Order: sequence, then C-alpha cells, then structure tokens
Amino acid sequence: MNQSTKIENVINYVKAHDIDFTHSKYVLYGRTGATNASLFLFGGLGALSMKQYIMVLGENYLTLILLSMSGDFKESFTTISYDDIFDLNDL
Repeated sequence: MNQSTKIENVINYVKAHDIDFTHSKYVLYGRTGATNASLFLFGGLGALSMKQYIMVLGENYLTLILLSMSGDFKESFTTISYDDIFDLNDL
C-alpha cells in the first residue's frame, strides 16, 4: 500500500518497465483534481474522480505513471515525446 512514497520503489518500477529515466531528482508527484461537474453531480463522491501520477522526466520522454487511490502503482503509464510538446512562446 502506498508504494509510490519511496523513491526506491519508483526507480525499481521505472527500471522494470524500461522507462526513459535520467536521475531521481527528475521524478515528481502530481494529481488532477475533481472537476466542478463531478463535484456538482456526485457531491463529495466526486473526489473519487481525482487521478494521481508520478511524472518521470527522461532524456527524450516525459512519462506519467498512473497511481491507484491508495498510492500504489498501476500497470498503466503514458509516454510523451518532448518533440510532441509545443513551445508556448509560439502562441
């Protein structure tokens, strides 16, 4: 339970899934909050729509590892190439 709180567990997960990884100082925890619509429709249960992630910054890719509500690793992760992220100065 709550495996993601130890950096050693995150590093072991990254290595086991061959995720682009440079250093442990480039690992962040993040979450998306519940939307106003889900809170309006479901009240306090709308908080269950929040998602937690571990964000790993590699040399070529940004990887988002999905976590369960208890903070354990799920087998689902998303990899985004830095080339696919556009420059905000171009807007």
